[in-house]
Amino acid sequence: MKGIRKLLAQNLSVAQESLVSKSDVENESYLFNAACSELGQEIKNNRRLQDEQVRQQRTHLQHEVDILQQSLNQEVSTLNDNIRGMFNDRKMAVRAEQTTAEGAIQQINYKISTSLVSDMKSEIEGVRWILIRRSATGIFFMAMLTLLSIRYATYLHSETQKEKQRRKKEERDRRDRGQTDSSPAADAAAILSAN
Repeated sequence: MKGIRKLLAQNLSVAQESLVSKSDVENESYLFNAACSELGQEIKNNRRLQDEQVRQQRTHLQHEVDILQQSLNQEVSTLNDNIRGMFNDRKMAVRAEQTTAEGAIQQINYKISTSLVSDMKSEIEGVRWILIRRSATGIFFMAMLTLLSIRYATYLHSETQKEKQRRKKEERDRRDRGQTDSSPAADAAAILSAN
């Protein structure tokens, strides 16, 4: 028990040594409250400053975003204009190429048609000369055949005329012989004696 008392006495002395007076506690409490109030005020001020800085930064960023947006819009508009210009230039170049190609095609068509027409003309001229030669040859042969047939017809006609004249002459001679005796005398005597 003595040991417990001794321990209690020690603890009590330690507790008394560590005890603080009420005024000290109130002072400490006042200082603590003042420090807390000052810290709260400082935190509020810091927050207000941070909010102001954030607001200024946000305003600055918004201003920069607006500037960038405007710059981007201008660049996009410029790019659109450039692209439209390039597209129009390409269209014009394609049209120029098309007109050049069409002109070349027309020249080729003209050359081909001219060549074909000249070839056809020369072929037609050649065929015409062939036809003229053949026609002339045909006309010549027809004329020769006509002349030969006329000559042959006149020859036949003259032969038939000669034949007719010869027959007429023979007939006349026969008739004349029948009316006038032109036979020799011996023959006439023989004819008379036969009668």
